[in-house]
Amino acid sequence: MSRLKRVFRYIGHYGVKSALGVAKEKLLIDPKRFSPDKKRTLPGFDLTYKKAMLPQLVSDGENYEPLTVMYLIHYFYPERKGGTERFTLNLAKTQKELGNSPIVLVLDANEPKSLYTERCGNILYRYYEHEGIECIGFRHIKAPLGLYYKSVNLNDNEMKAFAKFITEKHSVDVVHATYPQPFASFLMYCLESDIPYVATCTDFCMMCHYSTMVDTNGDFCVSTEEGKRCSEICKTYGCRDFAERKANAAKVLSGAEIVTVPSDFVARVMGNEYKEVSFVPVPHGISSAFEYKERQGRVKKFVYAGTLTALKGVHMLIESFNSLEQTDITLDIYGEGNDSYTKQLLSLAGERVKLHGAVPGDKMPEIYSCADCVIVPSMWYETYNFVLREALMTGAFVLSANIGAMPEAVKEGENGYLFAPSDREALTVAMKKALEFDFGNYSTSAFPSLRDEGAVYFAIYRRACKK
Repeated sequence: MSRLKRVFRYIGHYGVKSALGVAKEKLLIDPKRFSPDKKRTLPGFDLTYKKAMLPQLVSDGENYEPLTVMYLIHYFYPERKGGTERFTLNLAKTQKELGNSPIVLVLDANEPKSLYTERCGNILYRYYEHEGIECIGFRHIKAPLGLYYKSVNLNDNEMKAFAKFITEKHSVDVVHATYPQPFASFLMYCLESDIPYVATCTDFCMMCHYSTMVDTNGDFCVSTEEGKRCSEICKTYGCRDFAERKANAAKVLSGAEIVTVPSDFVARVMGNEYKEVSFVPVPHGISSAFEYKERQGRVKKFVYAGTLTALKGVHMLIESFNSLEQTDITLDIYGEGNDSYTKQLLSLAGERVKLHGAVPGDKMPEIYSCADCVIVPSMWYETYNFVLREALMTGAFVLSANIGAMPEAVKEGENGYLFAPSDREALTVAMKKALEFDFGNYSTSAFPSLRDEGAVYFAIYRRACKK
């Protein structure tokens, strides 16, 4: 589809004000927020948070009536393939294996109206299947202001009417919002109708309308300060009252049976903001396809895998690698990004650096198994990071920016090294240290399996439905 056609479709769905707001952010604000030359200082966080107890796991031998679990997510396969999408798909598959009936409800708002075959009031919807999981894609005929990321709206009556219709139609027992922000009104209907719901915060969308905790100036944020800091620094077209946004988000989170997060880091950040809510770390499961492979000798083959964006630090990685004098080492880069940034990376790459483009997910276990060292040079908060943990499961050595949830997985000097984020010299030093690492001293890692993760949520759903 042509870019012009996309623009007209967007304006028709979201309105002129939203279109102008998005254009301003993309063209004027984001270059400053994501500037690779920005020197960011990492703020401190309160290390304590209110932690709830997980329910007791249920026995595999016990018999239960299957539950219909409806997952709510902002994007999904096959159009989007990020970490939240992977978490949701893996969880739905595991629940199906455990005997429950999962349905994924997707706010695929950017699809054309002609794609939808069904209607409920002013909401259009369609059915499709992905890897054996039933999916329902839906969109408003005309989207409310700030639907994605910006607002937390408790009073979208169209969304509430659709929630009533779709939960009754499918006899939903429990709802799991794996991306709660755009579904606030849906979850309010559940709360008012005694349908139990679970919320998972895979990023900071319930605090930050950018979802990243990186403000308009490109600095890291600690707190909304009851919305005051947001209104002063990060004004946006889609939210008129940030204090109200925070209060609404608190109501959504407080109404959940349990609020889970993928890491202790996210629990600390969210717990610092919402002290009345308990955030329970439930790490994402790692597929058994990522099998351990013993390495010999020293590091020679470096790998980066992920999106090619400036905030992921890929340009900095290539620059650091090029400064290394060894001639028998290589850097393989897997992933895709926008054309201009990819061209920048190609201009930096020398003979020892190869950009492979995007690869299917089922090829990643082999790629990690063939790597000696996998590098994650992110310049922003990673709330979990699958790449890091999948690489560790295969026995690869890792180099990770010391930011977000990534340090939770790294045993310094045993399975990897940490380096200061956004610091090319620090990354270069870490790569030199990696070249000296002897795999005879490697310490293996263990992370929850998909089945482990699924069992935890299986117990959560059972407990929620007994109340």
